[in-house]
Amino acid sequence: MNINTYAHKYLKPLLNQTMITCDLTCGNGLDTLFLASNSKKVYAFDLQEKAIENTKRRLKDFDNVILIKDDHAKLDLYIKEKLDLVMMNLGYLPNGDQKIITKSSSSIPAFLKAYDLLKEGGYISLALYLGHDGALKEYHAFKKVLKDFFVIERYQNKRSLLEPQLFIIKKVYRPQTHCRQKA
Repeated sequence: MNINTYAHKYLKPLLNQTMITCDLTCGNGLDTLFLASNSKKVYAFDLQEKAIENTKRRLKDFDNVILIKDDHAKLDLYIKEKLDLVMMNLGYLPNGDQKIITKSSSSIPAFLKAYDLLKEGGYISLALYLGHDGALKEYHAFKKVLKDFFVIERYQNKRSLLEPQLFIIKKVYRPQTHCRQKA
């Protein structure tokens, strides 16, 4: 099973029509469509106009999605409410320019800001694709960051070492001595 299918299967029982969600990398709109079908409101980000257009086309029948063409690390400038669930698929736009990739210099601040916007008990789905230039650097940077978070699920289809990896992180209350320090 690919990681997108696995993520949707895992997350669907956690969602309901009262929730506020976010897709930090809308790409071709598959995760945004999943969230729009299973939650009240979705914020969807991407830097690329092509990704915004692809997502808009896919979601033509939905009115609960706010599309934002900007760096996902700026999500706190657009979102002023608590989130229930966030999805991040890092890498490049499928069927797009593979030279335009996510980088830890932006994706880690986006992850940390998304975590801060999460309600207690909320979730982040983080998919890391490993088969393109720059991917391993981003992966290793995230591995260091994720040590300070409660990863409740990890999935990888182990056909090769470069298969994408999925992490599901849950925001839980932790005593101050165990909380991550604010950046």
